[in-house]
Amino acid sequence: SHAFKRLSLSRRTCIIGSEYAPLRPTFSLNHKKFCVQKKLINIIIIFGGSDVNNLTMPLLKILIKTYPDFKFTVVSIQNKFNWYFSRNKRIKFVKNPSEKKFVSLLLRNDLAIASGGHLLFELACIGMPTIHVKSTKDQIVSVPWKDTGFTRYAGSAKQRDLHENIIKEIKYYNNFTKRSMSSKFGSQLVDGKGANRLAHKI
Repeated sequence: SHAFKRLSLSRRTCIIGSEYAPLRPTFSLNHKKFCVQKKLINIIIIFGGSDVNNLTMPLLKILIKTYPDFKFTVVSIQNKFNWYFSRNKRIKFVKNPSEKKFVSLLLRNDLAIASGGHLLFELACIGMPTIHVKSTKDQIVSVPWKDTGFTRYAGSAKQRDLHENIIKEIKYYNNFTKRSMSSKFGSQLVDGKGANRLAHKI
């Protein structure tokens, strides 16, 4: 697999692949539950609990100006954005939601902009169209997701043209058919049964 090639693995037997991805139960139970709406209006931004690269604020300022008709939800474990969010009715801040509330939030949005961690498997499972960013070095294994048809890769957190790339990918997804295909490919790739397969293999 792509991940195997990008990791230095010396053991003879490795269990790797999206079909073995263990997910949080709420995501497995919501396999294929995402419903693609005709219009792209609501975007959810998830750059990890602490947003170590401080990507959220600069990106939001650009997106608010670029897309005056869109609404944005930001999920974080920190309060540092509250002062800004409270001033704009098009931005909703959700701090450290429960697993159930988090899935509910995702299903109420049209597109996710997220870091390239394990969350990608969970977004794929529910079928949520996604733009992803490589936030840390170990997320190099997330880059090949762009070849699956599920997600669009905007680049790494340190890229100068990251914002431009994200805007380009939002324009790509501003198309019902393309969002529908993304949703279909994602839920086909990850069916939520990875933990069971993994247990049987072990």
